[in-house]
Amino acid sequence: HIVSDVEETADYILVMNEGKVLENHAMSYYMKQIEDKELTGLEQYYLHLTGRKLHDTGNEI
Repeated sequence: HIVSDVEETADYILVMNEGKVLENHAMSYYMKQIEDKELTGLEQYYLHLTGRKLHDTGNEI
C-alpha cells in the first residue's frame, strides 16, 4: 500500500497483521498515537504496533 495516500484520504483505518485485525479507529486516533509516540507516520506506527522492522516486510507494508 502507498501509506502516504492512506494518510491523506482515509477517515478510518483497519490495521491487520497476518490475517488478524489489530486495530480499527478513526484517522484522528492514529495521528494522535503517532504524535504521542514521536513516530513519523503510519508506516512507523504499523511497525511499532506489530514489532516488525522494515526489512522483515521486504520493504513493503
